[in-house]
Amino acid sequence: MDSKGAAAPAAAGGGGGGAGAGGVPATPAAPTPHPGGGAPTTTTTTPAIEEPTSCRECRRRRVKCDGTMPVCAVCTKYRRHCLYDKHSRTRLTRKQLTILETRLEKAEALLLSHFTETQLAEMMDGAAALPLGTRTPSPRSNAATGGAAAAPPPRASVDHPAPIQQQHMAPTPAPTQLNIGLEPPGTSSQDGSNRAYELAPSVADNFEWSEQDSSWSSAHGTGIMSSDEGRMPQAIMDGMASLSVGERRGYLGSASGVALLRQILSARREGDVSPQQLEQLFQQQSEQSQWFRAQSMLSRVAVENLIDAFFALYHPTFPIVHEPTFRAQYAGILPRQDKDKWNVLANILTALGSFVSSGSADATDLPIFQAVQKGLFADNLETGNLTLVQAFGLSANYLQKRNKPNTGYNYGGLALRLGIGLGLHKEFDSGNVSPLQMEIRRRVWWCLCVLDVGATISYGRPLNWPQAGVEATFPKNIHEKDLVSDSEDYPPEVDELTLYTYVRVQSAYHLITMNVYNRLITGTFPAAAELVSLDDQYIGSWLSQVPHYYQVFPPPGSAYSLGVGISQWRYRNLRIVMYRPFLVRWALSNAAAAATAQPSAAASSSSSSTESLAVFRCLDAAKESIASIEEYWNTRSHSRLAAWYVLYFLFHATLIPVHCLRHSPEHPFADDWRAQVQSSVAVMESMSELNTNSSKCRDISTC
Repeated sequence: MDSKGAAAPAAAGGGGGGAGAGGVPATPAAPTPHPGGGAPTTTTTTPAIEEPTSCRECRRRRVKCDGTMPVCAVCTKYRRHCLYDKHSRTRLTRKQLTILETRLEKAEALLLSHFTETQLAEMMDGAAALPLGTRTPSPRSNAATGGAAAAPPPRASVDHPAPIQQQHMAPTPAPTQLNIGLEPPGTSSQDGSNRAYELAPSVADNFEWSEQDSSWSSAHGTGIMSSDEGRMPQAIMDGMASLSVGERRGYLGSASGVALLRQILSARREGDVSPQQLEQLFQQQSEQSQWFRAQSMLSRVAVENLIDAFFALYHPTFPIVHEPTFRAQYAGILPRQDKDKWNVLANILTALGSFVSSGSADATDLPIFQAVQKGLFADNLETGNLTLVQAFGLSANYLQKRNKPNTGYNYGGLALRLGIGLGLHKEFDSGNVSPLQMEIRRRVWWCLCVLDVGATISYGRPLNWPQAGVEATFPKNIHEKDLVSDSEDYPPEVDELTLYTYVRVQSAYHLITMNVYNRLITGTFPAAAELVSLDDQYIGSWLSQVPHYYQVFPPPGSAYSLGVGISQWRYRNLRIVMYRPFLVRWALSNAAAAATAQPSAAASSSSSSTESLAVFRCLDAAKESIASIEEYWNTRSHSRLAAWYVLYFLFHATLIPVHCLRHSPEHPFADDWRAQVQSSVAVMESMSELNTNSSKCRDISTC
């Protein structure tokens, strides 16, 4: 929205609702029904406090708005972005009353499916007695006791994906040094906690999305644009799903990166940041006009350099392509069984090599990928082979990194279906399949697991990965040179870092923690006791299996450092997602207590030890992530791929101390939180040339 179109926020007291300003003339309030069912009492309201009921778009265009929320009829008809001022009131008409009555009936039916009428009456009486602004959600029936059901044992280990029995870590005792101020047990609920992190679809868009970009479609290698003059700011679309707070971004669930950001923004105090500043934080100019410097055809030497960059910077983390085979085919030593499809794969490797080896100002990769994108679909959906699985899998990850998450999500689905169609999920006796061929199949399959499950969790969507019928074992922990095309037997596995250690460790993590993620995105949010139990049983089990040589960063210069870092940051990120509803509520309760100059509820009553533990685990996970990422970034060489993953996990972790400082700036932990934010901001500022979204994340963290 341009500056002329942005409506000024209504002043305190409600002025600006006159007809001359595009608003609706003030009218007396409608009769208010008596609670006891008697005659209604009529109260009148002076025009001075009536607030505008027109959306900003209708007021800007000076057209009559019907005030329907969330999207008015005019904006629905013309597919405009409908936005109301925060304190606008819905016009009291028969239509609006009917809508409210219908919603109330549905809400009552939903509550009655979880509580008895007696329980509801008691909760309503209790809620009515609380001062406005201090009410907490109603308790779940098992919130006080924890109600954690016995979960099945983990189904995979780092060594074997087949089901085995694992020992569980003992639950961490609740810290006793400091009372963090949670409400007493039974006064808080998780019903709706999950929903608070989700954005419901509006009537107009229904989670529709479009990632078509004119600059992509015109990026054929010739000069087209020389400046960004006249180009309108656009809402951010980021592959991390961490900044996409607006509509038309596809469904991003309660476990996605943007979920906590939505919660933090909705909990802001009035006046912290102006609406105009907040809107600008989530806008960006269309990306690089430098794209069009690229030549329409790269020289063979340039292509070889970019392929070398792919294998040096991308391949050590995601080894979905067998390098010796590919290089032999590129050199003409081995035949290319399907030349057209092999050429598509080679160009995708070239595009990725260009992406990971350059800065954000260089986008030579875009015309390369654009040139093969159409060829990727030409008759290829009517065939199936390993080359296509690799091509679609790599394209999915590339598109996510290029801020086209939904497009990449679709490509990833194609790769997974193609892989299943080729039976990559099955184990076969080594009859007609050589050890190298069988191992390549396993590597491709489990690389798909790492890529697909990781992306799906980033978006908070249900998992596509098959959770039954998979027999393929993890790739063997061997060095590439020890297994060649004429090997008749597998070499012995080694007890050290190899090219395939990350795929093994990360695949085992995903298989073991799928139950945790599925529980987070299904139904009402779990109680703290259930989450602590899931944490100890699944995440703790996985941690106990991580090889000793994978528990710390390898020496600087190792090509495997990024994989080690991602493994460490990902499990802590899951803990942040698990426990952040308790931390958010704790921070808000502390703020409410400070505002009323009263001690928090838990100061006068024993707090729930499991909820206290949940808050501490969230704080610890965020702090550990920030420290680990800072260590990695300050001691390792930087690449665009590393910058993407560093920013993804760093921003999620930083939002935790940011939220705490917003609401409890005088808390005993406040100095530590400030130090964490300062460390994060320093890392974000240092990667601006590798990741353009880092400046947005920095601004949000400090606004």
